Amino acid sequence: MADEGRRGREIAKALGITRQRVQRIADQFDLRLQPIGGRRRRVRAAVSEDTYRTVSELAEIARVTPSEMISRLLDFATESGLQRAAKELGKAARPKRAYRKRTVG
Repeated sequence: MADEGRRGREIAKALGITRQRVQRIADQFDLRLQPIGGRRRRVRAAVSEDTYRTVSELAEIARVTPSEMISRLLDFATESGLQRAAKELGKAARPKRAYRKRTVG
């Protein structure tokens, strides 16, 4: 379950044990759990119906909300670092037009 990117709380609930017990087991076997703390920021984005449908289907398979699935997808995309994420995204990671910094005159 940790390999799937689940948080300790999710694993504990699925197994019927405490979160602390899950953390002790993860520490014992040197497993990495998703962090539970930190400040999460809300991001608003417009996506096509097809994209939303795909995310919803993935979320249903993983038994999480669509917003949690989007969070996991973003974590996955950025986990390897900016260079790899930009490479994987290809043209989608580049600006649509040249960026020019505004100068105050």
